[in-house]
Order: sequence, then C-alpha cells, then structure tokens
Amino acid sequence: MPAISVFCSGAGTNLQALIDAGCDIRQVICNRECQAVKRAERAGIPTLITSTVCPNDVDPQVELIVLAGYLKILPPQFVATFAGRIINTHPALLPRYGGKGMFGLHVHQAVLDAKEKESGCSVHLVTDQVDGGRVLAQRKVPVLPDDTPKSLQERVISQEHQLLVEIVKNWDKYCPKEKRKY
Repeated sequence: MPAISVFCSGAGTNLQALIDAGCDIRQVICNRECQAVKRAERAGIPTLITSTVCPNDVDPQVELIVLAGYLKILPPQFVATFAGRIINTHPALLPRYGGKGMFGLHVHQAVLDAKEKESGCSVHLVTDQVDGGRVLAQRKVPVLPDDTPKSLQERVISQEHQLLVEIVKNWDKYCPKEKRKY
C-alpha cells in the first residue's frame, strides 16, 4: 500500500474512509479550515492548511496524492511534478458530468435533470484538464424515480468511499508503474 497525502476542502468523508481502512496517510492538506482538518487531527495525521499548494508542501515519502473532495484546481507545475501520481474522486460516471462547476450536489442535479437511469462515481488520474485524466475505475448506482440530489449523493458517496479505498490499497494493480502518466 502506498504512502499517501490526502487533499481535502470539506467534510472529509473520503478521508475518513481511508483512515478507517488503515491506509498509510502521511499528511492531509486542506485549502481552508474544514471538517477534514478535525478528522485528520483526531487521527493524529499531520495537517497543512494552505490556499496555494506547491510541490515542497508534499511529504517526500508520499507515493500517491489523493484528491478527496479537494475543490481547488492544482497549478499546472504541481500536476506536472507529480504526473501519474495524483488521483481524484468524482461523483459521476466520467466523462459525463465532469469539468468546471461539476462538484457536489451540482453533479447530482445535472444527472437528475438529464433523466439518467444510472449514475455513480469515478476515480481518475489528474491531468491539467479538469476531470480529464484516465479513469481508473467506476462504480454505478441506479437513479430512482423519487431521487433528490441529496438522496442520490448519499448512494454515490457510499460507493465512492469503497472504490477509493480499493484503489489506494491496490494502487499497483490499478495503475502499474509503466502506466503512471497522462
């Protein structure tokens, strides 16, 4: 299992899933004060709060950077420095419902507005294109007739937690060294 740095901006439920699964989290980086900071502190994980992340902020032992609800676009230089070693969770079946402005309840509302029959989550490699990197894996959930953005979000996030943990724990299987590029 790789040593990871987890980047968060909000509640930190994906971070908590990684903590609960015993993943090797070396640090948590947040772009603002948020619930994820409190989760990291309770778990004894070093935390950095910064609005302008740079490569030197990442622990040198880290093999994989996990964007888990990180709502800030990484600078191109940062992405290039860690190319093939940054993954992101997304609450939709990419390439649909990805890109700028597609996060949280906005995604689920868009899925409902389009009258989709299924939705889900994706974990992908991060590139300089928002939600444009190679998808490593996805999980699907049905869209139910009485769904609201919140009820759909609850089913998707449950699958997102499981998928993220599976990918981190099996990083070499999902992204062998020779494929760690974008």
